[in-house]
Amino acid sequence: MNELNPYAPASEIGPESGSSFADSKRLRGGFLFRELQLDGCFPCQFRYTGWWFVQRVYINEKCLWWEISWLTLRRHISINLPADIDPQRRSLDVEIQFGRGLLMSRFQVWIGGQTVYDELT
Repeated sequence: MNELNPYAPASEIGPESGSSFADSKRLRGGFLFRELQLDGCFPCQFRYTGWWFVQRVYINEKCLWWEISWLTLRRHISINLPADIDPQRRSLDVEIQFGRGLLMSRFQVWIGGQTVYDELT
């Protein structure tokens, strides 16, 4: 019998956990980390990391935003996409809700006001 352990750390829970919109999917995830394949209105590879007291957002391996987070983690991130990544210069918004021990309980991504990924764990 091949069942997932409900008490396992988030990194052991497969990409099928949570929910997503459009054709977007979670490639990898763990403590303060998400790597997504976003499809639909804006196909790209998205990565968020909060490791080593620095929060970062990447699109197609290009760092678009970072912030040192010694005391608090930013729960809402808003970025205007550069023209070389998105000629329409839409906004990218990330909303993170944390539970106990800084585990992510919800992770949402919007592009141009449209939800492209929503994970509820």
